[in-house]
Amino acid sequence: MYKRRILRIWFIVTLCVMPLSVFCFRFHDDDHEEEEEPWFKSSHEYRMIVWTGSRPESRTAYVEFSSGGRCREDGRDIIVTDDKDTDVNQRVIAIGPGDRFLVAFSMTDSSEYHVYTGSRTILAPNSTWYPRAGLLLKTYRRPKGSSDSVTDFMEMIRNASILDGAGYRDAVFDGYNPFGQSEDYLSVYSGYVKILKEGDYEFATNSDDSSMLFIDNKPIAKFLGLHGPSAVRGEKNGKIRLVAGIHKIDYFHVEYSGGQAAVAGWKKPGDKYFSLLPATAFVRIAPGRIRRIEDKKGPVADFRYRFGEIYPIGDAAGLVELKFRQFSFPNDEIANHKWVFGDGEISFEKNPSHVYAVPAIYSVSLLIQDKEKSLHNVTHRVPVYVNEGALSNSLGKTRKAFRKTLGGYSYSTTSATGLQNLLTFYSLEVDPDPVRIIFLCRQLLRRIPESDGTRRAPYQLRIAETMKYFPRLGDFRQRTEIYESVLMTARDGEYAARAAYELGDIELFYTRDYGAAAGWYSKALSTSKDPELRRLAMIRTADISLYRGKLDEAKKAYEKIPPVRKDEKAGMILKTAYGQVVEGYMRKGKYKEALEKLDTWEWEYPEVKLDGYSFLLRIRINHKLNNLNEVTKYAYYILEVLDEESYKPETYYILISLLMQADKRESALQQFAKMKDAFPNSFYTKSLESAFEPDR
Repeated sequence: MYKRRILRIWFIVTLCVMPLSVFCFRFHDDDHEEEEEPWFKSSHEYRMIVWTGSRPESRTAYVEFSSGGRCREDGRDIIVTDDKDTDVNQRVIAIGPGDRFLVAFSMTDSSEYHVYTGSRTILAPNSTWYPRAGLLLKTYRRPKGSSDSVTDFMEMIRNASILDGAGYRDAVFDGYNPFGQSEDYLSVYSGYVKILKEGDYEFATNSDDSSMLFIDNKPIAKFLGLHGPSAVRGEKNGKIRLVAGIHKIDYFHVEYSGGQAAVAGWKKPGDKYFSLLPATAFVRIAPGRIRRIEDKKGPVADFRYRFGEIYPIGDAAGLVELKFRQFSFPNDEIANHKWVFGDGEISFEKNPSHVYAVPAIYSVSLLIQDKEKSLHNVTHRVPVYVNEGALSNSLGKTRKAFRKTLGGYSYSTTSATGLQNLLTFYSLEVDPDPVRIIFLCRQLLRRIPESDGTRRAPYQLRIAETMKYFPRLGDFRQRTEIYESVLMTARDGEYAARAAYELGDIELFYTRDYGAAAGWYSKALSTSKDPELRRLAMIRTADISLYRGKLDEAKKAYEKIPPVRKDEKAGMILKTAYGQVVEGYMRKGKYKEALEKLDTWEWEYPEVKLDGYSFLLRIRINHKLNNLNEVTKYAYYILEVLDEESYKPETYYILISLLMQADKRESALQQFAKMKDAFPNSFYTKSLESAFEPDR
């Protein structure tokens, strides 16, 4: 996702620099008092008071709004007047997604207009009027078909039916889909340019993928097929002679996958180079802002929303933040707010932010209680999607903010897809949250029948794995129950093999039942076809001899395991270098990377365990991580099995220190007694003596 963003920035900068203008709901202070205005259309239940500001030369404006069920689904009951009850021309330009409407209308000398809705009997008269102003963009889900030829491309455009959204733009200058998912979409721009003097004009396109540009319904420039935005100097161009006046422009773009780009340029008579077709070239259309919505009794509840941050968790997935704000109803008359976000979560804040886990259209409701205890409510169908224009530029900051917001959610009705996206978010390597990982896995398990062991297995194993690395969340006995459940219910052999391998580890490192451990490793070997798991099971089988103190037998078993590297000389260099790499990571405080490198070292060269040094490194790392379980696991071999004495004092010291931190003083005292008996003059022994003086 980020590579695509970098590509878009590269090609755009090479052509020109200008800001994108993306329509969004702008928040304003609407708390000022309004004079009561006469209700001109008695047949209609609702109206919006719209402010347009200065009047453009086109005498045309537009307004976007969410209907909240206050008008017909086809918009036929929408009637627009100015503030003196003069009907004006109007056109519903787009409907959807959700309950969104885009309406254009002609302007009188007024700057205020009334949009009436909610009539069952009086409908807007049929009209042929259409705004000859602005640059309208509609995007659709990409229909099936090819865009390798003009004929095929036009067929694809005719078949477009699933609308992502619509809005007016400043220019054909987009590096993503502003209304929906930025993969597999079709862009249709239609607008009007003002030509000031007659002459030969050249128009160019640059895109990723296919694009075509038409002037007055004539094909001028095209860049067909699958490609990147390589026509940065206007290479894909065409010429047309235009007279002074207004001319129609149509631009079509289809995106399949990867990077996205749609840019239209021109070269006016006398220009040396192509440049972006600017906003000033288009006939201006005035944007309208809704000041309030009311019925015949007064203001009604309504809200605006806009995108906040988006945290990507995959090529087309992400957590999406929307920011909501109540408007229309006077703030000084409101006693309480209640927001229902459509995904099972609620808020009582005045203007909340909400994080959605799954792109969809949600029914979002606002309930207001005024100071007279009367209730006012509205529901909008809000489209939520991964808007690449809102992708976070500071992932760490956004991650922290999202976790704070998500921490108060119940997840009781969150979909399985949403829970899976949240699980991915909380499992990020840079900052995993083990408590949330286990919680979300359990939520997912509640949605899967107990009889479906294969679907349940990955979440069960994930819970056990999290407990393994964060032992405060569950001991080996709880993990044993999980693994045994997987073995009983999972039909997939790989899940059962993983459970058998983990049970072998529990028997080897915790219960010291070497016979049982050998049985579990044997089951893993006979069940799994995964080369990595099979190798691990073979290594563990040899480890049993190691822990029994049969070092010669262990060495022979390790030697029977096929080498990972065929180059024996290079392998020997790596074998000795791994330890130095691990120590380097430890000096920098990168303990996760150190453990990963240790895993690789022991996986490629399991015989390095024989002298105990790799185990000592594990003990040192887990000391820094305060992981008593892991320290205990590896301390056993050094203290009880290995003949090498030099590692033992430090191992005792680390083990006893962590036992004391865990408030296991009795166990610490027992280990200290052994340490003092074996190494009375060691620096490590003397440094601990003061801690046990009261116990003498």
